[in-house]
Amino acid sequence: MRYLTRVALLFLIGFSCTQNSQDESARAFSGAYSALLEKYDLLADSVNSDSSYWALQDSKKMDLQMLLSQYDDKDASPSLEIVRSQILIELKEYEKAIAKLDEVIEKETNFLDFARFEKVRALHALDEMSEALTLFESIQREPEMNDSYLRVLLNFAYGAPELSDQEKYTRQLLQLDTWPENDLKYKSYMYRNLALIEFKKGNTSEAKSILDEGMTVLKEAGQTQILESTLKLINLVGTEAPDLFAETWINSGPLRLKKLRGKVVVIDFWATWCAPCRAVIPSLVEIYEKYKNNGLVVIGYTRLYGSYRDDKQRLGPVEPKDEIRLTGEFLKRFETIVTYQELISNLEKRENIRKNSNPESQPPGRVSQAALWNWRVSGGG
Repeated sequence: MRYLTRVALLFLIGFSCTQNSQDESARAFSGAYSALLEKYDLLADSVNSDSSYWALQDSKKMDLQMLLSQYDDKDASPSLEIVRSQILIELKEYEKAIAKLDEVIEKETNFLDFARFEKVRALHALDEMSEALTLFESIQREPEMNDSYLRVLLNFAYGAPELSDQEKYTRQLLQLDTWPENDLKYKSYMYRNLALIEFKKGNTSEAKSILDEGMTVLKEAGQTQILESTLKLINLVGTEAPDLFAETWINSGPLRLKKLRGKVVVIDFWATWCAPCRAVIPSLVEIYEKYKNNGLVVIGYTRLYGSYRDDKQRLGPVEPKDEIRLTGEFLKRFETIVTYQELISNLEKRENIRKNSNPESQPPGRVSQAALWNWRVSGGG
């Protein structure tokens, strides 16, 4: 039922105040959209291969487009245009959605705030965070407390342009008792986020206090692991960085951190299944190519998971030798750009490093505060 709280219900509140035929059509349109998303949400639970996943996505896209076409002959009333924009956002046609929403906003009807909220969602998808924040703060009617609203707040907590705005929305989220799918892991994320914001500001003791508070609040829910690991990372700042251990190295032979003293070493913890990890590869390459002659070393660090998936394949459980081969094949797709070192470790040794080190170190082999902040931004790899 995840999609039902995320979509359309927010706007049925506005529709309930009127009884004209346009809004009746909008209610039917919105109901059909929610039913369609619920259907595909349930089907997604049974997907077990890459081919079936993409086939499901293609089928969903066709059904969404068909639903849009069924209401093409309806008037462009504000309520109908809002539902159309929601479907366009689902189809990742953000500019088209924004164009429709701008028309609704210009009319300044009772649906003004609903249209503004949907436009914020589209702007988030386009990474237009400044415009999204300004628009969000102009909304006068507080949106319904559902997953869609919470995810907007989460986006601002992590991605607002100013640190002060990130702190504002992180603290606002920590006041809530309702979380996406009732999953309190999101609350642990916000305690971590707030702690690392304070750490970035130089308030190390306050950061530790926030983590301690979070561990107390979330102990009974069993959501303290990420807070405990963040506290360990904060305590590691300024200490000696532990060495690397791995069985497989790509683009170089084994490296030892003690042999890299005097250089800036960036260690990127990543996985083939992690979309943000894949997205950061071009940025890492750009930084490496720019500063490699000035002593920058970039090392990509992953481990064996016992299964394999990436942006093109979902293979499920695989043998270690096959996972290493598949990871190497994944990297070959980036061979024209990935020139820094990559290494693959087994679970036991890699987890030991994650418990006792930070994703980056700086000369002379010490964990840096900037490194910990970058780890927060990337989500820890």
